[in-house]
Amino acid sequence: MKKMPDGARVEEGRALARLGDGGWDAQIQAGKSEGRFSDELVQASADAIRAWRVNVAWVCAVPSPGVPDLASRLAAALGVPFVDAVREVEKRPPQREMSNAQRQVANVRGRFAVSADLPAGNALLVDDFRFSGWTLAMVGGQLRKRGAGAVYPFTLATAF
Repeated sequence: MKKMPDGARVEEGRALARLGDGGWDAQIQAGKSEGRFSDELVQASADAIRAWRVNVAWVCAVPSPGVPDLASRLAAALGVPFVDAVREVEKRPPQREMSNAQRQVANVRGRFAVSADLPAGNALLVDDFRFSGWTLAMVGGQLRKRGAGAVYPFTLATAF
């Protein structure tokens, strides 16, 4: 596989929890099942992002049909605008169903499109779960190519 060009790379990301661990995981799983994450999870995420000390001007999201308002609520908690910059153009299986990195990359390539009209400044890219990292890397790369500043990935939970 080819290396991601420097101008298309995302910054190091963060997650509120690790899948299967104690702490926030039970609330995250419950929110995913119910189709809405609790206000407490959104506030804990905002607190974690503030503690991270990254300078973001706006928030966008990897589209998640099960919980569509996580990123907009997080943006409101952070006091920055939510920008509906990413859309899914083709339905594909979840990343967790892919058996290796090559299939994970192929599963993401062409799946999402990024708006041509992005605001200036650094972006927080939000997804609910991180299983491979490829969705965040490739969507973040598209945001960078379209003119976003630094892109900081954030998920509620990560598999690793």
